[in-house]
Amino acid sequence: MSKKEELAKLVLDNPEHELIFMYPYFESDYDLTMGTISWFELTKYHVIDDRVWFKDEESELFEEWSESIFLEKYNNFDDVSEHEIDLIDKEAQKMIDKIKWTPCIVVHISS
Repeated sequence: MSKKEELAKLVLDNPEHELIFMYPYFESDYDLTMGTISWFELTKYHVIDDRVWFKDEESELFEEWSESIFLEKYNNFDDVSEHEIDLIDKEAQKMIDKIKWTPCIVVHISS
């Protein structure tokens, strides 16, 4: 049984219990800090270079990759034609289109 299945079973079997979250908080005098659910959402995510990207951040990722491609190919903006900018954007979009987004439930915790 996965941790997700275990948690779902515990919550269903024990509806009278509160659900709290304990997490390490290094700025505290204690090893763990208690948190509660602030809000949650259904979305999709993908990890790139240790950063978690959410599907709704796709436009930000597109801009980052476009800029990265631009900086690899050109010294400054004056050297680039509109056609070349379109090619850069198409290359970045191809990279975005290849991402395999993983469906998830994000639980936002507050202390």
